[in-house]
Amino acid sequence: MGAASREVVACPPGAGFDAFDWRISMAEVAASGPFSVFPGVDRWLAVIEGRIRLDIEGLGSVTLGPGDHLAFPGDAPTHGEVLKGPVLDLNVMSRRGRVRATVERIDSGRLGGAEQVAVALGPATVGGVALATHDALRLGPDAAAAAAVGPLYVATFS
Repeated sequence: MGAASREVVACPPGAGFDAFDWRISMAEVAASGPFSVFPGVDRWLAVIEGRIRLDIEGLGSVTLGPGDHLAFPGDAPTHGEVLKGPVLDLNVMSRRGRVRATVERIDSGRLGGAEQVAVALGPATVGGVALATHDALRLGPDAAAAAAVGPLYVATFS
């Protein structure tokens, strides 16, 4: 598939595709084609820009546009057809049986008390730290509670 992916953060740091416990990345998908297969990984994908139809083996087809998201097994062969591109997406992946990831979109709230990553969809602040669009901030499980304001996706890992 014509995708340019960039890792936002992974745990443990520097882990490759076969060794991460969890991983967050953003990808620009310019052309239709197969998605990478990740055995033993649960995947959550949100479309930030564009429109794409995913054909997921065993689950059927789904069309996603800005703000839409989908959780699916990373080991299911998946084909993406770009309907309006390029597509910018956010991927949250977690190693099944080791880590569970939950993701929510918030405009304000309090973060902390868990392993979390906030990804800004526009200008935002987390704990007084200014984030530009597509910036990310990682909060460890011992981080003090932090006020979050702005459009954010927040991934929590347990």
